[in-house]
Amino acid sequence: MKNLYKFILLLLVPLFLFSCGGGEEQTAEKGTPSLSKSDEQLLQTAADKLIMKFHNNLKMELGKALKEGGPANAINVCSEIAPEIADSFSANGWKIKRVSDKNRNPNNHPTPAQMAFLELFAADSTRGLKHASNYDGEIFHYYKPIHTNSLCLTCHGDKDNLAPEVVEKLNERYPDDKATGYDVNQLRGMFVVDIKMPEGKHYAEEIAGSES
Repeated sequence: MKNLYKFILLLLVPLFLFSCGGGEEQTAEKGTPSLSKSDEQLLQTAADKLIMKFHNNLKMELGKALKEGGPANAINVCSEIAPEIADSFSANGWKIKRVSDKNRNPNNHPTPAQMAFLELFAADSTRGLKHASNYDGEIFHYYKPIHTNSLCLTCHGDKDNLAPEVVEKLNERYPDDKATGYDVNQLRGMFVVDIKMPEGKHYAEEIAGSES
């Protein structure tokens, strides 16, 4: 029954999908609430800006942790600091988080609906799909893929190549960790931004008009 639900979900998701990077906007299912093109563009622009701020803050904290305590210290950033950064950006009808099917923090496991979009990014071998979104009449959901870089491999690379102190700390804090074994430029997960409408539109205007 679970597999049947997942199959039906994967069939329905493209009906609500809006993509950039070369493709045309796909038509929503008849009767599905929709946004104006200008509102959709506003929300996408604002969501991208918020994600970039999140990314830059997290990268800064990781660099600081590596400098102060080495790779093992950086694990604390992803497990403790990253959720705090996400919470600081979650206000005024907005909520931001990261999810992955190979999660380290159990709280970052995707919902079935989020998993369907994550699989869309995973199937995009050319990485032409830069983001995706859907609107259910109340919340605008925005998704952006996360790909690994060399810094990520400090804690997410092949376990045999990780520093012994990193492996020790991972085994201690995350005995069910699924987030190792990556190489550079692999899909690590995705950002999820949920924007409640119409109140979230006002914050979108504020973000979109701010300096990056």
